[in-house]
Amino acid sequence: LGPQIYFLNYEFLNEELAMAYPLANEKFIAGEVYRLRWDSYGNSGMFDLEYELDGNNNWISIANNIEENTRVYEWTAPLSLNKGIKNIRFRVKKGSSIGTSGNNQIGPLADNFKITKICNNQVHFSWTAIPNATSYTIYKLGAKYMEPVTSNIVFNGNTAILSNQSNTTSEHYAISGLTNSLEGSRSFAIEKVLGDYLCNGI
Repeated sequence: LGPQIYFLNYEFLNEELAMAYPLANEKFIAGEVYRLRWDSYGNSGMFDLEYELDGNNNWISIANNIEENTRVYEWTAPLSLNKGIKNIRFRVKKGSSIGTSGNNQIGPLADNFKITKICNNQVHFSWTAIPNATSYTIYKLGAKYMEPVTSNIVFNGNTAILSNQSNTTSEHYAISGLTNSLEGSRSFAIEKVLGDYLCNGI
């Protein structure tokens, strides 16, 4: 075939350490298990994982001396983080290198979200209150996505009444809790069936 032309490509891999999951704006639930991931290039060394809450710069240890060939760690979010919604950041350390995530949120779900009554065009909801929550958002399934309900709804503690809803179509709803402007994870959706339910007058 005669002489051939070859090309040699190369790149420099600098010392680098970065969180791969989470990055930012993920929602974590106290008590659930998550797989934290990171990327690392360069010098060898063991890893340490930590988190901090609400930007207080008080880093709490998750795990120390993780093997240098490991890039994933299963972390159980502490049940102690079930008082309202907080910002949470994660960081991984190796020697003098540090990779830090952006802000994410952690807190409990609004459990036992249910429809307690459907009467005429009103849907009544209740749920278990989240400690230190300052408000809640109810979502309704739109054409493709869950969308926040911003009108025709009245909240009273851990209950709400949503008006002007059709009783001839099925709908799906979910809820999330907030502490000030920080929003937690959204609940699983529940379905509103056709017609009235436990309707004894309003």
